[in-house]
Amino acid sequence: LVDWKTNLVRTSDTETIDEIIEKKVKDSYYNQYMIYSMNLIDTITPKEHEKKEFWEKKFGGMLFIFMRVKEDNKGSFLVKPDYEEILTFKKKLEN
Repeated sequence: LVDWKTNLVRTSDTETIDEIIEKKVKDSYYNQYMIYSMNLIDTITPKEHEKKEFWEKKFGGMLFIFMRVKEDNKGSFLVKPDYEEILTFKKKLEN
């Protein structure tokens, strides 16, 4: 999965651009990538016993690409939560 972001990402004196982007994704887009991941698994692998294998062996993760970054060749972050983390997130949504 790929998600293009148009947020302006500014550099910092205390953090690298990669650290700033990682923090932004984890703080602001956690629910988004968890819901997308959960739905992808359920859509592509309807059989329960195939879901974990699909996730671990065939899915590469979710790539966030920030288009407005002030450093060359920077601006992306790949995230792939553990399968168990997705199951825990799904259970919280169901309750």
